[in-house]
Amino acid sequence: MMSVLISDVEERHLDYLQDESRMRGCAQKIAFPRNADEVRQVLDFSRKNRMPVTVQGARTGIAGAAVPAEGLILNMSKMDRITGLRQEGEHFFLEVEPGVLLNDLKEGLASKRFDTEGWTDGSKEALGNLQKGDIFRFLPDPTETTASIGGMFGCNAKGLSGYRYGRMSDYTEQITFVNADGHEWRIPRGRFLAEEAGCLLPDGFLLPGLPEKPPYPLTMTRGEDLIDLIAGSEGMLGVVTSLELRLEKEPAECWGILFFFEEQKEAARFAGQLVQETAEAWVTAAEFFDRAALDVVEQMKGRMTSLKGIPDIPSGRNAAVYMELEAENGEAAEGLLFDLLERFGECGGSEEDTWAASGLREMEKFRLLRHAVPEGINNRVDEIRRELPGFVKMGADFGGAGSNLEQIVERCSKDAAEACVRAVIFGHALDLHLHVNLLPGTEDEKKRADALMNRWADETAAAGGSLAEENGIGKVKAGLVCSRLPAEVLEAMRTAKNHFDRDGLLNRGNMGI
Repeated sequence: MMSVLISDVEERHLDYLQDESRMRGCAQKIAFPRNADEVRQVLDFSRKNRMPVTVQGARTGIAGAAVPAEGLILNMSKMDRITGLRQEGEHFFLEVEPGVLLNDLKEGLASKRFDTEGWTDGSKEALGNLQKGDIFRFLPDPTETTASIGGMFGCNAKGLSGYRYGRMSDYTEQITFVNADGHEWRIPRGRFLAEEAGCLLPDGFLLPGLPEKPPYPLTMTRGEDLIDLIAGSEGMLGVVTSLELRLEKEPAECWGILFFFEEQKEAARFAGQLVQETAEAWVTAAEFFDRAALDVVEQMKGRMTSLKGIPDIPSGRNAAVYMELEAENGEAAEGLLFDLLERFGECGGSEEDTWAASGLREMEKFRLLRHAVPEGINNRVDEIRRELPGFVKMGADFGGAGSNLEQIVERCSKDAAEACVRAVIFGHALDLHLHVNLLPGTEDEKKRADALMNRWADETAAAGGSLAEENGIGKVKAGLVCSRLPAEVLEAMRTAKNHFDRDGLLNRGNMGI
């Protein structure tokens, strides 16, 4: 007997037809399962009725991966429980359902308080031990704190500190996964590894691998884990119904510093140069903002109450760099900060042109400032859509192609100016991963923006970089990315898709396959 309610899509469901890309789709049915059994029921309904399914999280993505093309929406937001805690020596592992929101996870870890209804005695004992000791945290930390854990896993999110700490998959120790046929797999890390011939799946199928790992999903190479294949698959292989997350101990010192510059090139030079780190102090994030990005922050201060306590951007400052550093003790943190300030002075700055915060709670205001930039761009996209119906967010998510941040920033600024298209440039400096958002105002500007984005994609692909570094490919970037993939990579992606989803019903249109 079916316990999950599968409803017709009505006006009250219209928000579920889009995500933050501003792409809008269509669907006929929608379901909100509350457990893995109900997920299997929805997938069974899909197979019997030959109805495509789009798996959704919190719909905070900007690549259109959660936007339905047709059929049935499988929204995971009701599966939002934290279901247990495991301790292994001094390490802790938290089990969560995919609908848990990042901010709820962070608040629970900070307070060390969870709803333990249904927890095993072992989980409750582990929680008692956690409450007696240090504070632990979950390291993947995108600025969109309303993202769901399942959605973060679906696009293999990184966040501000991704350069140092890696991706979502790096902190996922185990998943429960339901494939398109309704079979449930419990996949612990280390159990299913790719060998030279490929990866043996739980169902006995040998999934072929590639000799060298390309920077794209749905592919494996020797030594990689099956969890890493499913991470970043954007709901195309099956549905993750639970995840066990590895927690890490919070360091003694966490500081955030915002540096303002008169010259954009000096900001890029400063952000692109690593300071000398030590075993006791290190930089975890470096975010670059051009003048247009700072203008967006100023505009958003009137719309976001969370920004009201932030001072005005200093006059005459045309770029900024936000850095986070961590240390084992205050002395080590001060030493690293001194080195940063010395280098800041060499790039034309002075200590008066800095804002600082100590501790993760205080640093949150700077992270909110960082988040205000994409939020403001989304608002501008909504305005553009009134003049250019069907317009979706146009942002570069390229990484790894280029040796110098200063050159990359200069090239992007120059190219956008020559194309007469407004650009907002911000993003991760340490791994040369900038988000360049193009905001055309007319059809002619949109054509020039499309041409520019395609040119950048060609240059990045030729240099061996990634065309979808952290936001996924989805439907928005499918044409941009997949048309530039080598034939053997596309073949490997299609082989994985066809085995996991033989009828091609899951998240149709994502990645162009």
